Amino acid sequence: MKLGKIISNPIKVVPKVEEPQSVQLLTPINYYGGKTNLAPKILQLIPPHEVYTECFFGGGAVFFAKEPVKIEAINDTNDEVINFYRTCKKEFKALSAELDKTLFSEKEHQRASMIYNNPKKYTNVERAWALLVLSQQSFLNIIDNSWKFQRQRNTAMGFQNKKEMIDQRYLKRLERTQIFNRDANRVLENMDTPDTFHFIDPPYFQANMGHYDGYTEKDFEQLLKTCQNLVGKFMLTTFPSPILEKYRKRNKWYQFQIKMPSSAKTGNHLTGNEGMKIEVITMNYKPTRDMVSLFEEKLKPRMAA
Repeated sequence: MKLGKIISNPIKVVPKVEEPQSVQLLTPINYYGGKTNLAPKILQLIPPHEVYTECFFGGGAVFFAKEPVKIEAINDTNDEVINFYRTCKKEFKALSAELDKTLFSEKEHQRASMIYNNPKKYTNVERAWALLVLSQQSFLNIIDNSWKFQRQRNTAMGFQNKKEMIDQRYLKRLERTQIFNRDANRVLENMDTPDTFHFIDPPYFQANMGHYDGYTEKDFEQLLKTCQNLVGKFMLTTFPSPILEKYRKRNKWYQFQIKMPSSAKTGNHLTGNEGMKIEVITMNYKPTRDMVSLFEEKLKPRMAA
């Protein structure tokens, strides 16, 4: 099959085992719906750019994994998420000291939940501490979910490793980054240039959105309308949907469909009986031969209508 035919239509693929590009930093927040597992592959699909945006930042797995560029902007509408990164940037030592004395404890989780739900009563450092604790110690990494514990895995050691991982590298990474707290569409429009690359990972309106509950199909369509007017390049990650397919065909966007394990889908992550999910990566730029070679084709491509 000719290369042009493969890359001009959606194909269902699974990532190869090898990951040719190393990740710079892991996300400081293990986030429900984050792209930690897919980030090494996403890095290989990113084109050259001078301006970078993530308008649905969350844990920022791709941002922290990639090399910095000249101008970078991150955004999230969750005030506590933005406070966390702002505190990392401005009060890193105080936050680090607070984390250093924190145990993997149900009591700590309860305290973090109290702070998260009553942010005006606490300092920025306490709020940032609470978000990290909740992201690491909550079931399925859903902020403010029930406290997680396991019989098969040492979750306390995982939390300790995360605390030790968060160091001055994260402060440096955020020093020259613009941190927005506004509607994602505005960030895309404000930062768009011919040299911009937008990584867009919105809440998946077709699924359990955890702490981002409330994002609707109407919101998603407005995002697609914004995307079709961008002059820069974008990559959009989500689940398949008729509305996405409509805009993909209309704008002749390129797309990969990838099978990924989904612990959240079945709720069996403690037993290892994970289900599978289909993620789609949609782009408004033509993948190179090297990009296409990162994937193993499993099914014939669907022909565009």
